[in-house]
Amino acid sequence: MRRKERRNDARHPVGWLAEYSAEGIAGTWSRCEVIDISEAGAGLILEGPPVETDTRLTLELAADHSRLEGTVRHVTMSPDGTMHIGVEFSPDSVALVVLKITNELATILTAV
Repeated sequence: MRRKERRNDARHPVGWLAEYSAEGIAGTWSRCEVIDISEAGAGLILEGPPVETDTRLTLELAADHSRLEGTVRHVTMSPDGTMHIGVEFSPDSVALVVLKITNELATILTAV
């Protein structure tokens, strides 16, 4: 049975490289990939330590070192052992996310 879709905002596939630091894993930054993003949150594939639902997470984007704060809302393990998570951004991060999505789309649209 599929989980009910709770997202209200359109997701945009991105493939951004980033690092994350999770609450409770002090001093550790690990690599991840942002696979999709919306105004409210993002889907990530983690390469480092696992996280649990409701964990606070800081995401630092490799391209410009900007930081986004959020909370892990779901965790899924793939058969190959890859951890996929969904992060809901804190209200302070939403404006930055909108700017990044707008800039990314503008770059794509002007290249056509």
